[in-house]
Amino acid sequence: MTRDWLFTITDPTKWSNLWNDLILPTISDPTFGNSPFVPSMVRSLKIQGQSAVGVITKAGNSKLGGVSIPGATEDVTSAMNNCIDLKNVNIKVDTNPTLVYVSVVA
Repeated sequence: MTRDWLFTITDPTKWSNLWNDLILPTISDPTFGNSPFVPSMVRSLKIQGQSAVGVITKAGNSKLGGVSIPGATEDVTSAMNNCIDLKNVNIKVDTNPTLVYVSVVA
């Protein structure tokens, strides 16, 4: 199962939790009775900036360190099973607005 989103992040001073702030608000039915299921644990996560300028920073819940993803490049995290926790992924941008493409495979 693959799901993908295109988010517009407009606040360069705020960290956005991938699951709580970005993905969960797009799900119209949290019981998944009338909408496609989206797991919070996945085996592949792709984050890509959609413009040539700007940097996306991806970090865990501590928000320390992290990985810088320059504009128009992608960061792919993969595992053998669904062990990548989307609730533990935070992103921050340095320009306003920034389009961020997110794709997950479960």
